Amino acid sequence: FFQQMSEENAPARKTCDPLSATVVDLDNGRTHLPPFLDCVQERNIELVKEHLSGGAPQQDVRHGFYLACKYGYTEIIKLLLARDDVDVNLQDLRRRTGFHYACENGHVEIVKLLLARDNLDVTTKEKVGKTGFHYACKNGHTEIVNLLLARDDLD
Repeated sequence: FFQQMSEENAPARKTCDPLSATVVDLDNGRTHLPPFLDCVQERNIELVKEHLSGGAPQQDVRHGFYLACKYGYTEIIKLLLARDDVDVNLQDLRRRTGFHYACENGHVEIVKLLLARDNLDVTTKEKVGKTGFHYACKNGHTEIVNLLLARDDLD
């Protein structure tokens, strides 16, 4: 991985490297997020693109999708939705989709991008039976609630 040092004894700053499997902080020996997820979390669009074109592991791409939906990284969602291998209905261990996370956290633009997909299932229920609509209602995200109420496929 790449290291930048301002002086010979200065601590290394970690950065994303498309070729590395993990990032290790040499100063304390801790491992960090896989490089692709680190780039998503840092919202580094150029390195996200580099990872995607370089064959980022599918599991990391899935987790990156959830992360971007949860935290509202719209530009990254646009990149991921342009790919054929991103399943917007794929559920995580809690059976949540990216749509659940976007609705729960009030990310209107991401919800709109997901709703524009023909294959999005807005009725998908997570582990305890809640849909994205439930989360939008619970958290007072009225713009999302109104978008969903205007649809024909909401249960």
